[in-house]
Amino acid sequence: MRKFLISDVIIVLALLVAGGSWIYLNQKKQATRVEQHMVNKLKDKSAQNASETKSKNGKLVVIEPELDGKKVKYSPAVKVDAQEILTKAGSKKGSTAYLSFSVQQGPESFVAIKPVVKVYTRQKNQRLRLRQTVNLASQTVNQTNGHLLTLAELVPDNAAVRALNYQLIKQQADDRGLSITQLNELLNKSFLSETKTTNFSYSKEGLEISGITLGAAEVAPFIAPQYILESDRVPTATGKFIALTFDDGPNPATTPAILKTLAEQQVKATFFMVGTGASAYPALAKEVLEKGHEIGNHSYDHPQLNTLSPAQMTDQITRTNDAIYSATGKLADFIRPPYGAVSTTVGATLPMPLIQWDIDTDDWATNDVAAIIGKVRASAHPGAIILMHDTHPQSVAALPGIISYLKQEGYELKTVKELLGQKLLPGYQYFGQNDYRPA
Repeated sequence: MRKFLISDVIIVLALLVAGGSWIYLNQKKQATRVEQHMVNKLKDKSAQNASETKSKNGKLVVIEPELDGKKVKYSPAVKVDAQEILTKAGSKKGSTAYLSFSVQQGPESFVAIKPVVKVYTRQKNQRLRLRQTVNLASQTVNQTNGHLLTLAELVPDNAAVRALNYQLIKQQADDRGLSITQLNELLNKSFLSETKTTNFSYSKEGLEISGITLGAAEVAPFIAPQYILESDRVPTATGKFIALTFDDGPNPATTPAILKTLAEQQVKATFFMVGTGASAYPALAKEVLEKGHEIGNHSYDHPQLNTLSPAQMTDQITRTNDAIYSATGKLADFIRPPYGAVSTTVGATLPMPLIQWDIDTDDWATNDVAAIIGKVRASAHPGAIILMHDTHPQSVAALPGIISYLKQEGYELKTVKELLGQKLLPGYQYFGQNDYRPA
């Protein structure tokens, strides 16, 4: 049998190196072909609708935007920004920047525009290679007069601006696995602080600002009526609806039994959790969310918020948001102030809507299950929010009777968000479906 010699090893290694080099060069060649193909597509697209500007830094090709065969107006500043990008990237001769646009019909005569710049450089083999892609600031432009829509025009109400800002924060936080440090940095951001800004697009795709997009249906409740796209108008929910809410949990002695009854009755509810509970029992907090229920913020350790300084209020809500997020991966949508205690300062300080109630079962004050059920029987009405607690055995015992009565009376049980709809504003307190007022 022939021995395996060192020369054989050398031959094998040489073949591997050669094969690897061939694969690398072939992949590089294919990538270059793909980039060239992209440039050719841009050229084809721009053949009838483009302009070129040459400078010592290279060439800027602007592919003018169109919508339904008509040219689209946009701010001249876009070309200036594109030229600056070419200047910074064009240290090599033969650089070409292509400025192109994606466009969508916005409200009325407005068109939403998203410009993008792609900078290519010519290689020694004369092929073009993509060096840089930059997404420029979006804008929404009135095609009648060239006016750029401002945020103040789109969202004229300060409470609505605050609501949208929190939605943008939630969009960046939920299910992202942020650390608490990252989360708190995000919670302190103000994406919509400059109301005169025009660097956003609003169309059927939604509101895009700072690289973040909220769906059109999400933002529709908060924008000025004249700019709402007809397809995104949210009809007011009608029917015999009522919401069950539970405060002060989660509690391992009682919350599981509450969840069991709700599952058996196929009912969804809203749980307003204290931070101490969510921190101590994160798995139970997560289970509440996983079973399809909503979670709200009920402060960290149940103080009367209107007795605290703004900094103390913020700390109570932030620590609870941290605890809920650590347990569930999501931020709460709203706050229930302990004892229902609010003030104008509470409303102005906290970034989320305040959810009150208009039926109090007093389940914390009595062991009489029949009396707890009786409170609901005496006061139930369409659009009501019922206050209970998932921390008392008598609440567990009364819940089946309450649900049974409500169903017999033809009520459909909803979560708070389902009951109240999408337009929930910070600085306002909500007692029921059609009962709200400033804090």
